[in-house]
Amino acid sequence: MKNLFSLTLCLSLLSSNTSVDQYLSPYVGADLIESTTEGLISFEDALKPEADGTVQQIGAGVYRIGTLLFFWGPLGFLENLIQHEVFGHGYRVRSFKKWQYEVVGYSFFSDSSTVYTEFLYPQKTNQVLYNTVVSGGTEAQTLLAMHLRESFFEKGFQDGRWTLTYNMANLGLANYIHDYARLENEKKSAPEGHDIDQYLITINQLNPQNPVSIKQLESMATLTLLDPFFWNQIVSFWTYALFGKELPTPVMTWNTFRFIPSLSPNLTPFGPEIIFEQYYSIGTTPFKTYFRYTPFNKRGNYGAGYKNHYIWNYSDLHIGAQVDVWVAPKLAPLGQDQPPFTKESRLRPGISGLITFRQTVGSFERFKAGLDLGYKTQGYLIGAPVQKGVVGSVSATFEF
Repeated sequence: MKNLFSLTLCLSLLSSNTSVDQYLSPYVGADLIESTTEGLISFEDALKPEADGTVQQIGAGVYRIGTLLFFWGPLGFLENLIQHEVFGHGYRVRSFKKWQYEVVGYSFFSDSSTVYTEFLYPQKTNQVLYNTVVSGGTEAQTLLAMHLRESFFEKGFQDGRWTLTYNMANLGLANYIHDYARLENEKKSAPEGHDIDQYLITINQLNPQNPVSIKQLESMATLTLLDPFFWNQIVSFWTYALFGKELPTPVMTWNTFRFIPSLSPNLTPFGPEIIFEQYYSIGTTPFKTYFRYTPFNKRGNYGAGYKNHYIWNYSDLHIGAQVDVWVAPKLAPLGQDQPPFTKESRLRPGISGLITFRQTVGSFERFKAGLDLGYKTQGYLIGAPVQKGVVGSVSATFEF
């Protein structure tokens, strides 16, 4: 844990936005990825000379295509691996240390052709804990895509250098699903520890009356094609490669009101869920709402949320709130066996509430310190601990 914290601290030196929370969650990873990549983009833009004349413009185009394929692409691949393993599976294992879960290490093509998180857990374990660990990698990538959508919406444009990072995150779960479906169609066994194979085993033990099939997962994976950010990011790849230009984020506008929706799938202990997000801004104030539900399990998970960092503004202090509410079958105490979820399972409401503070520090107008502090009841929420307790993070933001 100390080594991981030190690594996070070192990576933060490259970042314009750094956050730290109790278990180094996917939010910490998303902040590191976004701000480090933005810093590299700013660094590259500062070094590139103006292209005057046809020959120079052709050369600049070749340079941009080359860096997209041989730098920004591999960087996006590496960022998604780290988000998936360290801030995904690793996060869930770290949050369950109380129940004898422990990260042993991470393998990044070191001894085989695979990438995986090695962890220990008790032979007899609560299935909800294990289920959230095996789906934690794709969960972290889904959260990274959400985080980047917020950024693209607030900035009002998408840079083609983000294309591979964003689409790998946005399609992370879909790619795992299609890979497992391909193996099944070819009558081949999935590799040991395959995320979807492990998820199907545990989810169907937890929900014997509503078994999840790979066909259902495949139908949910197609929802990523309805994401407008996905298509805009593909177009932005070519506008940057050919012309060096950013592409405006496609939004519906009316006077100072801006709006864009998005759909994405996610995996939960109650079954696969659909998350329907809505991004808004009125004037210069952005905020977000969402709804989520499990389409294949009527006794599943239903939730909604609201996020706005700028509800009240007092001089250089911005105060906001993030509220998530849900209704789902009641979880057993996490140190005990989880009875299967059935039509007779009691439903239990849950809530997570955060008050957020963003304060400009001293005379440094471009530097802001942040604090998010709140409480969460027991239950599943993407990127948050399953157990109840105080939640929060501290952050530092420097605008280039």
